Amino acid sequence: MGLAAGIVCAFFLYTGDYRQGFLFWIINRILDGLDGAVAREGGKESDLGGYVDIVADFAVYAIVPLSLAAGKGEPALLIALSCMLAAFYVNAASWMYLSAVLEKRNASNPGVQGETAVIMPAGIIAGTETLIIYSVESSYLFPAPS
Repeated sequence: MGLAAGIVCAFFLYTGDYRQGFLFWIINRILDGLDGAVAREGGKESDLGGYVDIVADFAVYAIVPLSLAAGKGEPALLIALSCMLAAFYVNAASWMYLSAVLEKRNASNPGVQGETAVIMPAGIIAGTETLIIYSVESSYLFPAPS
């Protein structure tokens, strides 16, 4: 459900309907925050579910800024997008590798709240910060038409 909301968000951002895009961005973030909790509560938690969830999250993290930049079609935005996505890839590689090391060492991470499919290292930027940064970035760079 969260992935679908993310795709709808990207569509609206690409077409320039930033208000609807922002609405579906918020819906995506809410659904992403609930999916694991609902699965655990219903006894449906699985490694496959955790994997699909993180892949869907990262797909949305890529398609949202891509849609914003592609919808504008300005070369400077596409260059900035390339730099941002490159930073995301480096960050994701670091985060995933640290997660694997923690699992290998049977470590726990008291800095991360909630249960997840794998041990996730605490990062400088987490879900709340991502929500705020994307929201401010989209409203500042792509204001609603007057």
